[in-house]
Amino acid sequence: MHIKYLNEDCERISKTCDLEFGKELLILKDDTNLLSRNPQLNKSGFGRFTVQDISTFNRLEKTMTLLIKERMELYQNVSDDFQLNQYHKHLVNQEDHFKISTWALDYKLLGSVYDEIKEQVEEILGVKLRIKRINHMGTEGDYVGFRVLRPQKNDHNPFHRDAWIPYWRDTVNIWLPICGFEDGNSLQFIPESHIWPDNKVLKTSAGVEISGKKYHVPAAVGTTNDFTIVTPALQKGDGMIFSPYLIHGNGVNRQDDTTRVSVEFRFCKD
Repeated sequence: MHIKYLNEDCERISKTCDLEFGKELLILKDDTNLLSRNPQLNKSGFGRFTVQDISTFNRLEKTMTLLIKERMELYQNVSDDFQLNQYHKHLVNQEDHFKISTWALDYKLLGSVYDEIKEQVEEILGVKLRIKRINHMGTEGDYVGFRVLRPQKNDHNPFHRDAWIPYWRDTVNIWLPICGFEDGNSLQFIPESHIWPDNKVLKTSAGVEISGKKYHVPAAVGTTNDFTIVTPALQKGDGMIFSPYLIHGNGVNRQDDTTRVSVEFRFCKD
C-alpha cells in the first residue's frame, strides 16, 4: 500500500503522532448532504461564492474589527485607528492571542449581516438553514466561528475533515475571509475528497497541537488516492462553501505583514 503524504508538514506530523486509517464510517446521506441540490458543489465538494451586496461585507468587516478590538483591550491598550489586518503589530503575547482568538461568537453579534448571508447560502443550496447549535468550551450556544492568523505563524489547522467530529456531519461550512486573503492567501481544498472512503485516508488518532494550540479534530496526513490541492484566489467579498467531509485546511498565512481574519458559518438544515 503506497501512502502519499498531503505535504511536507503532514509528513512531519506523521512522525510525531499515532496514526490510523479511518474506519469507513463516514457516508454521505441525502438527508444530511446539504450540497446535494447543487450539482457543481456536490461533485467537487466545494465552491466559491460572492456576497451579493458589498455593503454586507463592509458591515461584517467593521463589526469584526470592533469585536476583536474589544477583546484585545482586555489585555492591552489599542489605538483608535486600529486596523484588523495589522492585528499582529499590536499583540506580542502568545497566551493573550489564544484568549482573544477563541473561535466562537454569538451569531447575534453580527446583526442583519448574519441573516443576509444565510439567505444567500439558502438560495445557492436550495434548502432552508439554521445555525448549528454547539457546545463550545463548556457553554452551549448558537455560534459562528472566527479565526485570526498572524503572518508566518503556525496559527492554522492542518488538513482535516470536519466530519471526524460527529456533530459537524449534518452541516455545511461557509468560510469568508475579511482581510489578509490577497494573492491566493486562503484555505486549501482537495477536490472530490468528500466522497473518498474513510479507509483511504491516513489520519492522526487524535487531535494535534501546533505551537501550543490544540485542535480537537484529527489531522489528515496522507492517502492512498491520487489527489490535487487547490488554493483559491479570492477577491473582496468572496467566500467558500464546502462539505464537512471534504479534506481542507492548511490555511497558512503566507503574508509577511498582514493578519488574515476570517468568519465561519456552520449551517444545518432547518
